[in-house]
Amino acid sequence: MLDTVGDWQELSALYEQADALESDELARWLVDLERQQHRQLPDLRRMLAARDYVARADFLQSLPGAVEARPGAVVRDRGEGELVGPYRLLGPLGSGGMADVWLAERVDGAFFRQVAIKLLFDHPSGPHRDSFAERFRRERDILARLAHSNIAALHDAGVTPRGQPWLALELVQGLPVTAWCDERRLDVAGRIAIFRQVLLAVEHAHSNLVIHRDLKPSNILVSTDGTVKLLDFGIAKLVAESQADTDLTRRHGRPMTLTYASPEQFNGAPLTTASDVYSLGIVLYELLAGATPFEPQKGSLARFEDAVLYVEPRPPSRVKIDAKHIDRDLDAIVLKAIAKTPDARYSSAEAMRRDLDRWAACDTVEARVPGAWYRADRFVRRHRLAVASTATAATLLVVFAVLALLSATRAREETRAAAAARDFMIGLFKVADPEKVDGNEPSARQVLETASERAGAALKEQPELLAQVLESIYHLQDNAGQLALAERTLDRLASAHRAAGDAPGLIRALVEGSYTAYRLDRPARAAALINQALEAAKTDAPDASLAARMLYVHAWALRGIGEVQRSEAEMKNAIVALETVHGHGSSEAIQAQRGLADLYGATVRYDEAIDRIEAALLTEGASSKATPEDRLELRIIRFSLYFQAGRYVRAKQLSEELRGDCAAVLGKTHSFCSFLLTLRARLYLRTDRLDQARGLLPELQAAALVPSALPSQVRARIEAARVMAASGDLAGYRSAREAVASVAVDPDNSPILRVSAAIALSECSLLMSEVTQARQWARVAYDLQAVRSWGQRGTSLILLGIASQRDGDDASALAFFERAEPELAAELGSDHPLIALFRLNQALSHQRLGHWREAERLRSVAMLKVRRAWGDESDQAPPFSATDAQRDAARSYFL
Repeated sequence: MLDTVGDWQELSALYEQADALESDELARWLVDLERQQHRQLPDLRRMLAARDYVARADFLQSLPGAVEARPGAVVRDRGEGELVGPYRLLGPLGSGGMADVWLAERVDGAFFRQVAIKLLFDHPSGPHRDSFAERFRRERDILARLAHSNIAALHDAGVTPRGQPWLALELVQGLPVTAWCDERRLDVAGRIAIFRQVLLAVEHAHSNLVIHRDLKPSNILVSTDGTVKLLDFGIAKLVAESQADTDLTRRHGRPMTLTYASPEQFNGAPLTTASDVYSLGIVLYELLAGATPFEPQKGSLARFEDAVLYVEPRPPSRVKIDAKHIDRDLDAIVLKAIAKTPDARYSSAEAMRRDLDRWAACDTVEARVPGAWYRADRFVRRHRLAVASTATAATLLVVFAVLALLSATRAREETRAAAAARDFMIGLFKVADPEKVDGNEPSARQVLETASERAGAALKEQPELLAQVLESIYHLQDNAGQLALAERTLDRLASAHRAAGDAPGLIRALVEGSYTAYRLDRPARAAALINQALEAAKTDAPDASLAARMLYVHAWALRGIGEVQRSEAEMKNAIVALETVHGHGSSEAIQAQRGLADLYGATVRYDEAIDRIEAALLTEGASSKATPEDRLELRIIRFSLYFQAGRYVRAKQLSEELRGDCAAVLGKTHSFCSFLLTLRARLYLRTDRLDQARGLLPELQAAALVPSALPSQVRARIEAARVMAASGDLAGYRSAREAVASVAVDPDNSPILRVSAAIALSECSLLMSEVTQARQWARVAYDLQAVRSWGQRGTSLILLGIASQRDGDDASALAFFERAEPELAAELGSDHPLIALFRLNQALSHQRLGHWREAERLRSVAMLKVRRAWGDESDQAPPFSATDAQRDAARSYFL
């Protein structure tokens, strides 16, 4: 029995002590109290039991909704002393947009606690009651997801007998963050320290996929001891819902506080975490400058909206009287946070916090550097062809990046950094000077490769500068499709980040290294690098943008090592995360949609793959965020999927539509353009358009010499060899054959490349009537897939069967064809036209063995499917003959 205030205080102190203990420590501590026969132990156990019940009970999920009052019910104001659940109202604290807030205390004896009771306005006939009730329920559900020291906690929830919902929230007694800082006359560093707590709270909300949507000083209170508490999630929204307006929003509009609302909230665009970043930037602006960048004036809402959407704000240092205390770095941080477009802002609240931490540590902030990187990246995107083909452009871009970095370097580092950068740039210009290299102008590739190598020596004493120079070089190489060079640069970049102690930078380098390794067909390396990144992220959690990118790259790495189901699940997670961070229709989200479509195609789910890519193209077309490069890459993948599915009529149409586009947008040496080129050559061969395939031969031979990514080179060599073999160009084929054979036998190459090379050599050998070589290469391809299929085990068996057929052993040929059937169905799909084409070989062997009826049955059915796939819709197969069978079987060489 608690008779005195002292009893309550003692019990409260015991509870606080118990609440801070882990379960094992708590059990031992309670045993000690029991030995002491502590008189408060029974009451303490009841309080702990109540705490545990609240933690595990499902009352937050099972509350009834707000209901209409009974006809004739009397609506009256709440009064002091009334009970709401187990709480007694002590007095009003205030009133918000949809609820009254009361000071209350718990009186049921379970434990003592003062709380803030939030009561939905009790207006049963009011026109907005339904929207209030729905938002109230949302606030309850959202708060139930959040548990952070800087977010006002939800202690309890319920509904009164009259159907009035209520929430029992942590009682926060403090001032709005701006007033608290002003009252204490905090300097800039003190204000940043307080604001940092706000960022931590918002980070936690975003990590639980919650967007606050109403961040402003009155919702950010600071207690007397300097603890920040984030309040009022009444209009918060789950990210999964934020990409499209809910019925509630459509009925009642988007609630917002004008001064702190993001441009997206004004123009009705989908909201992401970037909207909260903007509001945080406005709050920080006000903390530093004493005013907000834009103030709504009475009767001029349209003018205020125009200012938010189109007018660039003044830096905070030009608003506040004592501007000398707000340096250019802080200006840059604030202006980056309140940029007009989400893509130009910080990717997350965590990224903003990290930059403020760099400022506090007198370190270089990213807000001032990425402007230069952003302009350089935009330049590369606008002039891909020029950058890929001219050494001068590449040299100037790297030098530009170095100068931009130096402009952001602090004075105490300028002398050493400037000297290192000067030596590096002089060396780079020497490389680009034809007079210094025997009159031969180096290529952009050579300049970038040399720049990457020399940066390590010239800037080794400046690891941060080195890292950012290497990052610039990597992006140039990657944009030009020079993946092998980019991979080496990424290795140097990871080492630089390690030397600089930059954990996020190291994680980013490992992630991009994994993705580059996957694109280079090095699945084991890709898996190893992404696993290193995931391990590092356990210690240094990445921001939301990098975390989303990790999911995307992890999905590709899983696919590379054959973990198809896990890859699909991870790619779906990546789509959600990328849309959360970058928005629906962003380049990043579309890339993940493309990746999922590609995975569906590889697992013979062609309809799902094509539906996914067509939907992505529609989304991209309606999005202002997607680039011409995004659309082109989606169109190439769509062409690839139709070709892969055996829908050759549509594939031919898409191929013609793409003619010339890739070189214009990406540059003809880009790896994606090489991929498109080899795909077009394969389509021409497969659909008996040998003249058109021969027309691509010069481009294929040129692509085979571009030292960018090994897979691009190899595939170009393979298709060039196929075209020459089909054309009967013996001399040309023998020259190309050596290059392809070197890939097939090199154990350092990825298995999928080696298999593709061996398959091509077997096909070409058959066309050149080199049956022994054809059998040998088919056996190499099959043996490489003995443990794990790389998607062509059935094809290897078909080729072994054709080789036996060419030797006159039709019985063995049929045995190989029979073994190939289930493998082909798994690799291509049971209705794929290539399976019908392969059956023409079976028809030929049956005919030779005298099985005319079976031969005619196989051929008639197969030819109908083949002709329809090629665009011939006639319902009759041509008459059967041995000559026809021989000719039709030859077509099956092109796989």
